[in-house]
Amino acid sequence: MKNNVITMTDKLKTDLSHMIEEHNEILTALNNLIEIAKIESKTEFVQFAEKTQVTCKD
Repeated sequence: MKNNVITMTDKLKTDLSHMIEEHNEILTALNNLIEIAKIESKTEFVQFAEKTQVTCKD
């Protein structure tokens, strides 16, 4: 069990920078969605993206 945890932790450490990069790409995409949805008066998309951003930032 202990070795499994160490192995998993090592993998997470290795993948962390890529995970953070993907996270930032998602936030950028959500910002773009909000911007375009506001221009097109798509309030349901704005609300969805804003709620998703809150989840991503926590």
